[in-house]
Amino acid sequence: MTTLFVYRAEDNQVVARISGDDDKALLERAESEYCSNDFCYTFTPAFGASDGLVPGDDVVDIEV
Repeated sequence: MTTLFVYRAEDNQVVARISGDDDKALLERAESEYCSNDFCYTFTPAFGASDGLVPGDDVVDIEV
């Protein structure tokens, strides 16, 4: 199973985790739910690294 992390572009805070077996389906779901320049997505989050993602407080978990 793969996880796609959706995060806010302004502060790199994770807002959603979309999980499933088909990467294309994960990306399509992210684009349908978070289709704004305010959000970005990644399969490799790099938590704790310089300019890496920041864990969110109210992260939405979505399974595809």
